[in-house]
Amino acid sequence: MVMRGVRLPVNLDQRVRDAADAAGVKASTLIREWIELGLTELENDRPVSLSAPRRPIAAAQAQPRRLTTHHTTHTGSQPRSQPVLSAHPPPRHTRPAPT
Repeated sequence: MVMRGVRLPVNLDQRVRDAADAAGVKASTLIREWIELGLTELENDRPVSLSAPRRPIAAAQAQPRRLTTHHTTHTGSQPRSQPVLSAHPPPRHTRPAPT
């Protein structure tokens, strides 16, 4: 292995250390894995770029989510409910105004 010195801003270094702690690995191991992933992506060594699934995941994480209950059709004697994660509240059904 070759040792590389890299200058990082203090806050970025802390984020790397926090991510490494959460993953249960050393920061240097995590950085090495990230470099390998980045180089592999640059070399188009994957059939699909990793950035393609990352964008919608990041967008979904940025949206507030709420747990709603969605009633489904059923075949049994009682209705079944399933929890559904939704970025938006369910649509409200309104009755037409009387004429």
